[in-house]
Amino acid sequence: MVGTILSGRYAIIEKLGSGGMSIVYKGEDLLLGRTVAVKVLKEQFSKDKAFVDRFRREAQAGARLSHPNIVSIFDVGMDEGRHFLVMEFVEGQTLKEYLQERGGILEEEEVIQIGIQICEALEHAHENGLFHRDIKPHNILRTNSGKVKVADFGIARACGSETVTFAGSMIGSVHYFSPEQAKGYPTDNRTDIYSASAVLYELATGVLPFSGDNMISVALKHINEKPKPPREINPLLSREFEQIILKGMSKNPVDRFASAGEMKNQLSCISCSEEKKIYRNLDNADYMDDIEKPLAKRKIRPRSVAALFVLFLMLTIAGYYGVLGFLKVEETVVPNVTNIRYEEAVDILNKAGLRAEVAGRIYHSDVPKGYVISHNPEKGERVKKNRIIEMIVSLGPETAEVPNVAGKDLREAKVILNNAGFNVSSQISFVFDSHVPENTVVRQIPAAGTRVEKQETEILLIVSKGPEPVYLEMPDLRGLTFAEAEKKLEILHLKLGNVSEKESRDYFDGQVISQSIPAGTSILQGSSVDLTISSGPGPSPQYARVIVPVPKDEKKKNHRIRIEVTDAKGTHEEYNEVHRAGDYVKTRVPFYKSGVVKIYNDGDLIYEKRVP
Repeated sequence: MVGTILSGRYAIIEKLGSGGMSIVYKGEDLLLGRTVAVKVLKEQFSKDKAFVDRFRREAQAGARLSHPNIVSIFDVGMDEGRHFLVMEFVEGQTLKEYLQERGGILEEEEVIQIGIQICEALEHAHENGLFHRDIKPHNILRTNSGKVKVADFGIARACGSETVTFAGSMIGSVHYFSPEQAKGYPTDNRTDIYSASAVLYELATGVLPFSGDNMISVALKHINEKPKPPREINPLLSREFEQIILKGMSKNPVDRFASAGEMKNQLSCISCSEEKKIYRNLDNADYMDDIEKPLAKRKIRPRSVAALFVLFLMLTIAGYYGVLGFLKVEETVVPNVTNIRYEEAVDILNKAGLRAEVAGRIYHSDVPKGYVISHNPEKGERVKKNRIIEMIVSLGPETAEVPNVAGKDLREAKVILNNAGFNVSSQISFVFDSHVPENTVVRQIPAAGTRVEKQETEILLIVSKGPEPVYLEMPDLRGLTFAEAEKKLEILHLKLGNVSEKESRDYFDGQVISQSIPAGTSILQGSSVDLTISSGPGPSPQYARVIVPVPKDEKKKNHRIRIEVTDAKGTHEEYNEVHRAGDYVKTRVPFYKSGVVKIYNDGDLIYEKRVP
């Protein structure tokens, strides 16, 4: 296919990959001068007319979609029996490849942003009457700038057509499809929501929601079992994010989000709630600073005795009736509103006829952010209704930036993090890395510089196991000279172990007799190999009788005849003489074990024989 031009317009440049039903190529639109991706239907599917008709119909339906988070379909066509789609070319990699590149797990905030973009794509498609039915990391592309694009809407069925996915023709990967797909039941937009949630589960935890020995066992788990809560696998995840994933993966479609837009909004709420708020850290007595202030003294200039008497009389009467009015105010008991959310505390106090006021906000290691630490007056006290209850509200555990421990030895990294007040997760992830020394931190989650809560955050370390072991097949070194064997071991990155000598009549002095690891054995690169070297005397020679005529040549009277032997001792010359044309060369040449005798006339091979 590479080098061909489809429909006189799309030049095929290189193969990008293949799937179950098609092969994807990088191409160029010669008309518009842009790079495109060309998906060519495999031959076995091209012969199925019903399949091709559905393929074209659904591709044309997918071409109606226009959204920044959806891979655009530009054209659908056929050339010499080959059916193809022309799509937007995305510089980047699949979400599956990106996940593997990042060590198999992503941070929550990044997963949330990916989830929001997937939901944006699904929301647009669903509004245009298309379901995807095959949402999985392999069908989601991530550009080099971090934008997410959902691909393969061209093979989704239109909502107006048949909506039952039969067991014999299930669309999508079994690891991500919904219970209703597993049962062969009708599907709708909530099927895509289930699959998208399964993708977020994998990105956030590093494992699939369900796994098994075969497709059937995985499908049955989708139908019958609940996925393990994500926080049990990755304790760094928030409860809110966990709840969104589990809601999206509800067995009953009714219990899932009603739309991709609703799921997107919930993810966006988590993202917004992570914004930092700065409060003044108050000491325990700070909130009392402005409550009591002494009145400034001022001099009262007496006017007259009569005026003072009238004033005194008025104040006395007003005070008397004021006291009577005060005594008539109902009393109530202050309820306990500690360790509950501030908003909930306000409701409780209002229902009790009291008013609430925040006297201060302070960090607290045990009381969650936004919860009431204490209040004044305290619970159980009897106070007049409409009394202000002053509350101290928690800012949550104190936050700090995560130190950078990448490139540090594991032990040193733990000390640095502990000294900074952070806990290191016991679930340390070890990965092979050819560039980072063994037992050295490759990266960390959360990343260095991220501001997090000290007490509640565990730092997950990804540590190098060094280069991945390489196994190779042990070569046969017998018969090689010691120097040749040593060089071969060096090329294969094997170590020369113990070297010993032994008399041998089968091998010449200096040749390898035996090796500690038999030829053909699978051996780890870097292993040591012991050699036994012959100290002689080696094999005794045998003799081959040579009788050969010297070619007649009118132009040349004399010819140089050379005899060469290749045997256990190597290649060696045994005869080199000048003869007249027409003469016979008669001689005996030695050889060891077995070999090949070659006779040359003036440099040209004229005779060859294997001996004995």
